[in-house]
Amino acid sequence: MQKIVVIATLIFLFHPIDDAQAQLIQGKNCSYPAFRTAQGQTTDLEMTVKAGKACRITLGGSLSAISEARILNKASVGSATAQGTAVVYAAKAGFAGSDQFTWAWVGQDRWGNDTTWPVQVTVKVIP
Repeated sequence: MQKIVVIATLIFLFHPIDDAQAQLIQGKNCSYPAFRTAQGQTTDLEMTVKAGKACRITLGGSLSAISEARILNKASVGSATAQGTAVVYAAKAGFAGSDQFTWAWVGQDRWGNDTTWPVQVTVKVIP
């Protein structure tokens, strides 16, 4: 008798959303498209923020145990801070232009291994 073993492995938290599927998340002072992150792969995110205002990015759902958000590279002009599993970007008052920072969700994959889901953010600060 012959045995056939099939092993399927899910190696990512989420798969990227096609641009056509992206839903715009819009707050009072900012906007960014809905996005998904992949384990071990950096996700690019573009957001727009009003000068002198803050924007909060929150975890919408997860297939893994996310314990925190962590800033990996600080913003050049504004400030980015981690607050639990959320990230808050505050645009500098009086500034208009581009800024950038990188952060990651930190947690464990479904096998209990420590891992990160990095996000590189390009910010367009508007008056």
